[in-house]
Amino acid sequence: MNSTTCERPIISCVVATYNAANYLPTLLASFAEQDLKNTEIIVQDGASTDATMALLNQWQKRLPSLRISSRRDKGIYEAWNNALDRVTGEWVLFLGADDKFISPASLQSAESILYKLGPKTIYLATPVVIVNDASSIAVADSKSIQHPSIDIGHNIHQGMIFPHQGLFHRRTIFDKYRFNTRLHIAGDYDFLARTFSLGDIEVRDLPLVCMAVGGVSTSLSNMWRSEWEQLCISRQHFSKSFPWKIYVRLTRSILCAVLAKLFGLATAARFANFLRKLRRRPPLWNISSK
Repeated sequence: MNSTTCERPIISCVVATYNAANYLPTLLASFAEQDLKNTEIIVQDGASTDATMALLNQWQKRLPSLRISSRRDKGIYEAWNNALDRVTGEWVLFLGADDKFISPASLQSAESILYKLGPKTIYLATPVVIVNDASSIAVADSKSIQHPSIDIGHNIHQGMIFPHQGLFHRRTIFDKYRFNTRLHIAGDYDFLARTFSLGDIEVRDLPLVCMAVGGVSTSLSNMWRSEWEQLCISRQHFSKSFPWKIYVRLTRSILCAVLAKLFGLATAARFANFLRKLRRRPPLWNISSK
């Protein structure tokens, strides 16, 4: 099947923004470079006060499939829910304003896989490359890639087992289920916990998206909040299982938060990078005090 002949796009990409003018150019340029042009781009802005809307309006000439809406919301999950009301694609991918695609062929590769999936498949999970800065992608190796879990049933209680930037959702799931707007960081995990058993999940070892992390003020300060939310979600949906991995990550993230409060973000970043080094993983957090 050729995507250019389809009335409905196969993929809809949802991006929630708020004062994201400094990050969006990289993501939008990544969309413009894609070989697959029949992709719906839904941007749900939370009434930004910077140049976000002006930037998006400028890019509409290069990206005719860009659909923009802006209104106040209570956070990313309400923004995602609002965007879902406008989605028309068969599959939905949620991206951050500072993410980008690995290559111009990323969406074309995803489409080729999605077309072959049976009607019972509700998720396609792919790896995500993690770097300090999405504007420059390092060579992907096993240590810089977050892989989706293969043994889903045995690992789902341990937290978000699929990086959401690599998780394609069949649109029909949202006819009945939406994101919990009471959550602030781990709403994607809660949604997966409520829906993963509704159908089949296809896992492929093909990275398509690059996720930028490493901003100390945004990552290290909020890690413990993310782990705490995941712990509460796990205990709610999988009360008979013990999420020991979440407890380990929560302890580690609380230590980072305490170090940041007592000695500054640079010290916390060094500690976090040291823990990664012990696990033979590359550093993620920029060590700089601002």
